[in-house]
Amino acid sequence: MPIESASITPVSDDETVFRAIADESQLFAIDAAGNLRLSGSAFNDRRKEPSVDRASMVEGAMASRKSESDGVVCLVTGEVRSVKSVVTLDAKQRPICAHQVDIVHDPVENNSAHSVVRTAPTAASESAFRRLKEALCLLANKAGWMYPPASRRPPSASLR
Repeated sequence: MPIESASITPVSDDETVFRAIADESQLFAIDAAGNLRLSGSAFNDRRKEPSVDRASMVEGAMASRKSESDGVVCLVTGEVRSVKSVVTLDAKQRPICAHQVDIVHDPVENNSAHSVVRTAPTAASESAFRRLKEALCLLANKAGWMYPPASRRPPSASLR
């Protein structure tokens, strides 16, 4: 349930946001170097607006998890806004629309930190949304995991 607009605040370029990643094998893999890498599916969203939590508004990355087994990655808002690869193509694969990418504060009941990654105009096509997910995945993989999913944590790992 959306919260009234008076509680919505701008998200600055230097802000960090967290994305919870479910402990599901299709959302990540181990690369040749042994690193845990996200797949684009980690940013799936039926509204094509992947949700994130503003780090400044939660008590640590673990507060963004929806389940004890979730992992958490982070993104920097300015880097997300600099993504230029989200385009809609015509039938001949020519660009017809470039989409601006933004992170918008979108508080919901029980989560005042909730925000969404949104494009303007909306990335209505599956291919444009796929490009958004791939770009977010690259940024998250570059930043690294705040906490890996439970199936990839060392047995002695203590989480905050």
